Amino acid sequence: MRRLALLPLAVALMVPAAAQAGGWATVELDQAPSGIVAGTPWRVELIVKQHGITPLEGVTPSVRIANDAGVVRTFPARPAGRPGHYVADVTYPAAGTWRTRFFDGFTDAMPHRLSPITVAAASGSAPASASASSNGFPWEQTIAIAVVALLWMGGWIAGYGWPHPHLRAPSSFHLRPRRTA
Repeated sequence: MRRLALLPLAVALMVPAAAQAGGWATVELDQAPSGIVAGTPWRVELIVKQHGITPLEGVTPSVRIANDAGVVRTFPARPAGRPGHYVADVTYPAAGTWRTRFFDGFTDAMPHRLSPITVAAASGSAPASASASSNGFPWEQTIAIAVVALLWMGGWIAGYGWPHPHLRAPSSFHLRPRRTA
């Protein structure tokens, strides 16, 4: 009887966890960075989509930059007027190679990353070379989702058995060969 009384409590505790499960978002860039110069703001437009499809409103995405010297800066993005579109003004403080991460403001569990960006010096006239991903596809997030799906499938198969026992048992409709002696 005591176990039966604990069942509603266990179900009530699982419902909030299930409501939080599966929530993820992607971040796309409106335009890949090019010609970035230290000290000059780079206006970046982020497109945040829930599950990679629906434009997501009401979140606070941000852009975080870091270099090998340990300099880290975070730039919050603000709504750009269209659903799911946000704008941030990112200023790289010095020339060199910088790592850039985009946080979707939804879960921030896995930041979206660009390839390292080479920022030109402010006084130099050499153009900056940006080696951003050409298609902007979130590979790391896709791989993480695939791993979770494979683990879930493995648990399902282990829990229910594979193949199912009823698939192995012959039915009464199968013809059985007769032995002739």
